[in-house]
Amino acid sequence: MDAIEKRFMLLKKTSWYWNILLTILLDHLTSKTTLRKCGPLGVLLIDEEAIVVESIFGMHKCGLSISLHQLKFKVVELTQTCATPFKNSIPGTSWWHWFKQKHLEISICLVERLDISRAQGLTLVACNSLYENLQSLYNKHNYLLDHKWNCDEIGI
Repeated sequence: MDAIEKRFMLLKKTSWYWNILLTILLDHLTSKTTLRKCGPLGVLLIDEEAIVVESIFGMHKCGLSISLHQLKFKVVELTQTCATPFKNSIPGTSWWHWFKQKHLEISICLVERLDISRAQGLTLVACNSLYENLQSLYNKHNYLLDHKWNCDEIGI
C-alpha cells in the first residue's frame, strides 16, 4: 500500500469512528469548503438591535409591558431610512422568531386590559383605606420585615 491509499484508509476509519461522511472530510482536506455564516443577514444593525432590547427593558423597568405590535413598530421607526425585506416595511412573525432566538433574555407577553370594574374600584378613597388597614395590622402584630409577602389572586 502506498501513502495515498494509507491516508484514504485512515480517512475512512476516521469517518466511520466519528460518524462523519467521508465526502465531508475529503472536501475539508482539499479546501472545497468555505467558512460561511448560515442563514440570512440581520436587517437591523448591532446598534439598532441594542436600542430595541434597551427599549424593551426600559419599559419593563417602568412597570410597563410591550406588545409584539409595539415592538414591530419600534423596528419600523429604526429602519425608516433604509430598505428592508419586510412586507409594507413591517417585520413579520418570522422576524420575531429570529429576534427571539438571538436575544434569549427577552420575552413579549400578551398585554391585557384592565377590567372596567377594577378600574372604577381603584379610587383614592379605596387606596387610602387599604393602606390605613395595612398600617393598623402592622402596628397591631409587629410583623418582621422578612415576614412580608407579595401575592395576588394568582398566588405568591
